[in-house]
Amino acid sequence: RSSFLAEKPFSLRATKNRKPIRSKYKSVAPIFCEVEYIPCSGYTSHEMNKKILIVDDDKTLGDFLEMTLKFLGEVEVERVLSGEEGVLKAAKMIPDLIVMDYKLPGINGWEAAKQIKANPATERIPIIGYTAWASKEDIQRGLQQIGLAEIMTKPVDIDVWEAKLNRYIEFSSTP
Repeated sequence: RSSFLAEKPFSLRATKNRKPIRSKYKSVAPIFCEVEYIPCSGYTSHEMNKKILIVDDDKTLGDFLEMTLKFLGEVEVERVLSGEEGVLKAAKMIPDLIVMDYKLPGINGWEAAKQIKANPATERIPIIGYTAWASKEDIQRGLQQIGLAEIMTKPVDIDVWEAKLNRYIEFSSTP
């Protein structure tokens, strides 16, 4: 299970058999509900149609990451559920950014990132890793030996997430 804080204009809706968990904090999105993006003006991307690959087997967190990316600007988001799929999809789509979980079915995210970095066609793609389970040694290995651009820890804070994204994808606020 993943947790995250949301302080942007989100709408919460119940899934088939679950109702949103109510919170006294209006800015906190419940974890056991779907998060629906509400289009709003205010952010646009300098370059339209940036391609971003999300590699995560957690649907809730994947939905959150995709929704915040689309909130920030015009992006194409592809999602896959395993490290092996991430390696194949990265080579096929050549994204502008990859966001990868550490704990994945099959090969872990760091091993998938290592394979992506070993391919001349994908070696320059920045990869943001995130994890709740990696040890300090795993995090150091991801940054120093594998070449991950960034590593976030869960729970994912939306302000940290947005700041890291802005390092690799140019978004600007519009009046």
